[in-house]
Amino acid sequence: MTIKLWQLKLLVNESYSLIKTLKKYNPEGRYVAGQPCFCPFHENTETPSAAIYDNEGSESLYCFSEKRQYKVTDALEKLFNYDVYALGMALWNKMSDLDKKRFITEHPDSDNFGEMFSTKEEKKEEINTELEKTKLLYKSGKASLEDLLDKYINWHNINKFRWF
Repeated sequence: MTIKLWQLKLLVNESYSLIKTLKKYNPEGRYVAGQPCFCPFHENTETPSAAIYDNEGSESLYCFSEKRQYKVTDALEKLFNYDVYALGMALWNKMSDLDKKRFITEHPDSDNFGEMFSTKEEKKEEINTELEKTKLLYKSGKASLEDLLDKYINWHNINKFRWF
């Protein structure tokens, strides 16, 4: 059973708390979900420019100054210089075969060879379905804003793309 880098990052993001990680980096920092905070990813000492959001355990920090979202993998890489791939593989190797299978089923790889031969209408229908699923997951807090925007961008691109 193979796992891709994006799936390993997702595994790390699901396994670690961004708030706890940021508190280890800066114990004096006020890192609380829903409260303004100083962004630890750039020089930010005058006015808090970020906020942490918790969507049912999926924590992210949004920096309004940079207009960028950060996850725990970003903190581990940028603040602690961890190799997220190695960390993800360590988590993956500790999982049982059943847990691995469940994780892959919940987060399937979309790099499917058959997709290359999909017709335009099949592709549109598939992307519309994925967008609708992601909208529901987002509303229930099980998908991030980044996931929703990615699906919307895919939907927008397929609907404006001209097939010859």
